[in-house]
Amino acid sequence: MLTTPLIASPSSVAIGKNYSYTFSGDYVQLEADLTVNSPETSAMSLQLWACASPFTGGILQGVKVAEVLCDAMTTDTHISERAQAYVPAGHASYFMVLVLVANVLGEQQTIISYAGFARPQQFLLPRMSGNISYKIENDAAEVTIDTIENPRDSKNVSGTLALELWSLTNRYEGASFNGVKQGSVLLGTLLGQTSWLANVIHINLASKPIVGNHLVLMLREWVGNGYITRDYYHLEQQEASAPVEGNVVASEHPVMDWIEKVESVIEAVTPFVETVAHTVGSVVSALVDVAEQIIEEAEREVEPEPKVVEEEKEEVAKPVKKVATRKLKPAPEPKVILSLNSITEEQLLAVKGISKVVAKAIIEGRPYARWGDVSSVKGVGGKMLITLRTNFSL
Repeated sequence: MLTTPLIASPSSVAIGKNYSYTFSGDYVQLEADLTVNSPETSAMSLQLWACASPFTGGILQGVKVAEVLCDAMTTDTHISERAQAYVPAGHASYFMVLVLVANVLGEQQTIISYAGFARPQQFLLPRMSGNISYKIENDAAEVTIDTIENPRDSKNVSGTLALELWSLTNRYEGASFNGVKQGSVLLGTLLGQTSWLANVIHINLASKPIVGNHLVLMLREWVGNGYITRDYYHLEQQEASAPVEGNVVASEHPVMDWIEKVESVIEAVTPFVETVAHTVGSVVSALVDVAEQIIEEAEREVEPEPKVVEEEKEEVAKPVKKVATRKLKPAPEPKVILSLNSITEEQLLAVKGISKVVAKAIIEGRPYARWGDVSSVKGVGGKMLITLRTNFSL
């Protein structure tokens, strides 16, 4: 967890009574009154750190979230600066502390003053939850994740999300890391208060994971100037194709998980059912043809020659007994399931419960690789998603 050791020392400049930090997206506003006890001729920096426990002096262990530079000062000064925020990945809560730091001395920095915050801070970041597993087959990893969600406000769309598999030299704890990226795949953006369910993701591997290293699955987000890790899971290395469990938490959407699994089974057996229906229809049609042929032959049958009157042969035809017939109805044509990626807006509006606004949004968001992508369209909730999956395929 220690990224840069910071050693406490007597202060020439101290953080005053008024200090604060305010997050806004991927940035943070740092505010602090600085009291000058003796003139400081060296440049300094005001830093915000996230720590696992409250900082009370000594070695500061944690993650440096933000930093702003301060000029040398001889009088009391108020600092108010906005900086890029690099928050630690994961679901944990942290104790925040503002530190005023002097010049860099080798690989260490000297703390001039610090001020902590009593209330723990938890960051709302895109995250993975539920069962996490993976298996390696040939040159690819198949990763299964119950839920990928964006817990932020509903209007807060994530940056582009990517799932990456890393082989690290040291155990990862949510900050900086060192290692080899084995492979990655782009997932797209995710609306706040929405999630992707029952995810099965294939990641092509550049090489096999390095034996002895820490294998880590990372959910990363694009923030304009690069990707930042938002969540992670430690995975045990394995060579067999059997799934290996990673760190898990209880699923937060058990009902939707169950619905998703049932719908997956329906989707899988639909082609088989359609094939059987088509075969039965063909057999019934053939039976109808045979029945009609038998009836026609029966109608052409006549009785043997009748008795003949003296000196006159007269053909007397005896009526043929009619054979009762019954028309057989051919089997109905199997239902054709249209693709959501190719239907027209009119065909979409023909389904009960779909408004014109939602239909237009669905059309504009095409193509869709999986149903989880469809659920991210504005206006498509759990009930609407079931309606779409019942009437269309991808």
